[in-house]
Amino acid sequence: MGDEKKILQKLDEVAQQAGANPAFARMLSGMAIDAILSGVSSPQWTAYMQVIVGADSPKQLARLTFKDSHHDDPWLKRSNVYIVSNAVCGTGTTTHTGDRVDPLIDQPFDD
Repeated sequence: MGDEKKILQKLDEVAQQAGANPAFARMLSGMAIDAILSGVSSPQWTAYMQVIVGADSPKQLARLTFKDSHHDDPWLKRSNVYIVSNAVCGTGTTTHTGDRVDPLIDQPFDD
């Protein structure tokens, strides 16, 4: 677990994938729209965030779905909204999924 990539690193990888693969970028954009329209407690929000962190990162997914101890922190709310809203536009802008995400997003996770 100690070798796990940070959320910001994963956002960068997703951005690179979106920049290199227009089909992935369109899919990501569609998922972002569904997440926004469905809300932060929805399966659509969780599915979008799981694309970002992967299936084997439960603590990171908990952070991005407001299920860890930081769920009420303003920096987390703002960062998570940026993670989703940054992907809404076309393929040229889905490559910026990590823009304006606070580095606090990678602070230690709950045990």
